[in-house]
Amino acid sequence: MSIEEQVNEAIKRAKIEELENIKEKIDIECDSVDSALDVILDRISELKGENKE
Repeated sequence: MSIEEQVNEAIKRAKIEELENIKEKIDIECDSVDSALDVILDRISELKGENKE
């Protein structure tokens, strides 16, 4: 496997892990679609902030 393929696989695993973390948080904290959307939007905002740093 080339380095590029390894990097792409690592990125894919990280994205899957992040989605699983968001899903787990939604399962624990949310009792409605609106609150689930709030969790997703909050996490997107956090990630955008991390990218700016």
